[in-house]
Amino acid sequence: MRTDIKTSIITLTKPIFPFVPPTRNFPDSPSTPILPKLGIYLTSLQRTNPHLLHPQILICIYDLADLVRYAERCRSKDPQVLEEPSSKSEFFDNQNLYIEYRLLCFPYDHADILTIQISNPLQECIRLALLLFINTALWHGWPPSSAIIRSPLTALWRALESTNLQLFWRMSSDVLLWILFIGANSSLGQIERPWFVELLRQGKVALGLPDEWEGVERRLQGCLYLERVYGEAFRGIWDEVRAAERAGSI
Repeated sequence: MRTDIKTSIITLTKPIFPFVPPTRNFPDSPSTPILPKLGIYLTSLQRTNPHLLHPQILICIYDLADLVRYAERCRSKDPQVLEEPSSKSEFFDNQNLYIEYRLLCFPYDHADILTIQISNPLQECIRLALLLFINTALWHGWPPSSAIIRSPLTALWRALESTNLQLFWRMSSDVLLWILFIGANSSLGQIERPWFVELLRQGKVALGLPDEWEGVERRLQGCLYLERVYGEAFRGIWDEVRAAERAGSI
């Protein structure tokens, strides 16, 4: 099943084999939630614009946030999630693959793929960024030059090029900021990297974002962002943005 799904990411096509949904649920949340802001800027898009995100994409975002929290609870040795290591790994893998499976099937199961990409490019950008998040934050080891990263990254680049970014900045600047950081991180050493950095520079100017990384990081925390995974790399991206801004003002 994993091979089928990873191959589908490379081709951005629907997986061949059907996926049996996991029957096991996530453990109950602790009284003090872990990462309480995780994903709220993404899910709040549905409240401000009910037609922006299809319910299936919204469910995938909620499930991804739950999966990230589960992984962090496992790392913290939360007694509520103490299990055999092999059991935790199997549960995590199944949940992860099921989310990827639904994101890949979505354009084929819910509407014509071209209609979705043309009529709702913002949703398509979010869908592709979610696939990149999964394969850079939850699955480790895929370099930016790998086909599993290059394929959705190139598609994201094209989707953003066909999107009214001024409208996106107005509708949800934090979500677009997160998407551009995901794109810049996924294109390290690739031809698209300067393009993503330039869009971040434009966003910094348009939104009056601070030079200090900490202020930008606070905005990312409401999306799908883990400091221990992305912190150093994203800070480096912001340094590039600031350098580009200084170079443009000379």
